[in-house]
Amino acid sequence: MRDATMSFRARGVLAFLLARPDRAWTADDLVDHGTERRAEIAVALAEVHARPGVALPGDDGTIAVAREAACDTAVSFRARGVLVFLLALLPDPRARLPLLAELADCGTEGQQAVRKALAELKDCGYYAVETGRSPNGAFRSRSHLSATPGERGEW
Repeated sequence: MRDATMSFRARGVLAFLLARPDRAWTADDLVDHGTERRAEIAVALAEVHARPGVALPGDDGTIAVAREAACDTAVSFRARGVLVFLLALLPDPRARLPLLAELADCGTEGQQAVRKALAELKDCGYYAVETGRSPNGAFRSRSHLSATPGERGEW
């Protein structure tokens, strides 16, 4: 999941496949489980299949991702890929959210695609940013990320 040559969409497809190992999935099957078109899903699925042995990182080679998030059809596979990547990258709740440019460098789609994915995650309740002023008047922001929509794990 930390391979910068893998697209976030492919990571989202991979997360879905790992959450639903009950069958062999084709691009036609996956169209009903995401918001992308069949051609986009087919490219991402081919990308996943081209990487045998891909595993989610963590202490034991895995991370906990809520099945609800991996299978949420209201969110594109790309946004799910960004979510899974961030959950894997930042298991420490005190860790800093990567800047947009840093995050875009971790995939193949670019800043605009990552910005759109983050907006999707915000709309569905997986990601939130609070802004305000500190006691000295400086602007501050705090990001929240959650493996389930509506719950706010703090960074």
